[in-house]
Amino acid sequence: MRLSYALWLFKNAKVTLSKAAELATMDVYAFIAECKKNEVPVINITKNELLEEIANMDQITNVYGVYRI
Repeated sequence: MRLSYALWLFKNAKVTLSKAAELATMDVYAFIAECKKNEVPVINITKNELLEEIANMDQITNVYGVYRI
C-alpha cells in the first residue's frame, strides 16, 4: 500500500524521488527499480529539453575555457 501510494505521488509530481522512496520505506535505488517495474518514468525530460541543456553546457564550458574530451 505504501509503495503504490508513493509511486502515485511521485508519478504525479507531488513528491520528489527521495521523499517517495522514504514514504515507501525503501532506499532510492530500490524505489527506482520499482518505478521501472511499474513503468513510472524517473527522468522526465523531452528530447528538445535535453538538447537545450547540452547546448547550454557547451556555452558555459566555452566561456570558462573548459573543453570536453
